[in-house]
Amino acid sequence: NYHKKDVYCLDVEGTHNFSSFGVVLHNCSPINLYGKTKAVAEDLFTSAGYSVLRYGNVVGSQSSFIHVWRNQLREDKNIVLRTPDPTRFFLTMNEAIDLVDSALHNTIGSEIFIPRDLKSFSIIHVADALEIRNRRYEALLPGEKQHEVLLSEHEQGEVVNDLLCRVWKGYQGSLSHRQYNSSTAMRLTTEEILQRIKTILGHTPI
Repeated sequence: NYHKKDVYCLDVEGTHNFSSFGVVLHNCSPINLYGKTKAVAEDLFTSAGYSVLRYGNVVGSQSSFIHVWRNQLREDKNIVLRTPDPTRFFLTMNEAIDLVDSALHNTIGSEIFIPRDLKSFSIIHVADALEIRNRRYEALLPGEKQHEVLLSEHEQGEVVNDLLCRVWKGYQGSLSHRQYNSSTAMRLTTEEILQRIKTILGHTPI
C-alpha cells in the first residue's frame, strides 16, 4: 500500500534530486499511479538532457517473487498465483548492472534505452518448473499489470549493441514490438528457468 503523495515524492521529486546520475530505471505503459509517476520522471529526465534506462523488475532482488515464494513455503503456506497468467521479463541483478554500465558508456543525452532481446516467462510456468504444489489462484489485483511492455505502440528505436536498444517516440525504426512485450517475446524453457533460479539462489528447488 502507498500514499499518492509518497509515490510522487519517490518517483518524481526523487528522480529530480538524483538526476546527476544520468540514468533512471523505468517501465512503460503504466496502468497505476506508481507507474505513471515513473513516466513523469522519465520525461523530466530526458527533457533536462539526461538519459533513461527502462526495464521492469529484477528477479532475485529484494521482495522479488522468488524470495516471497521461498519464505511462504518455509512457513508451510501456499504461494499465490495470479490469473489470468502474468508474464515478465527475466532480468538478474548482474544483468541489470551490465545494462546500467552499458547505458552510461553509450549515452549522448536525452535518450531512452531498453534491454535488447530479454527472454520472458510465465509466472505459473515457474511454479510448475519448480514443482510447487502448495499454491492457490487469485485474480490479478486492480492496477496489477498482466504483462511487461518495454516498447510502447507509439515508440520505435534501433539496436545499440548486444545489450541495449535506443528508443524514441515515433513510428520509424527497426525494432519488433513483439520482442519487447513479455506476452509475445521469446520464452525461457523449463531448463533455462531452473538454471537461472539456481544461479540466483545457489540451488533449486526454492
